[in-house]
Amino acid sequence: MPNTGRSFKSVQELLKTLGLYDQAGQYVISYNGAAIVENKDNQVLLTRGMDLALAEKIFKAGLV
Repeated sequence: MPNTGRSFKSVQELLKTLGLYDQAGQYVISYNGAAIVENKDNQVLLTRGMDLALAEKIFKAGLV
């Protein structure tokens, strides 16, 4: 099961190479675990978004 910090769309060529492209029962974990997508039709099964207030705090902390 491919895992990436990037979009699930970014691994489509890899899925073709591995023979997993558009396959039911095969998945990609993307966005550092924030999305689980079934390869068949890129069906999003689960997403875990970050609260905007927390994202803003993290962003501001990186500016120092």
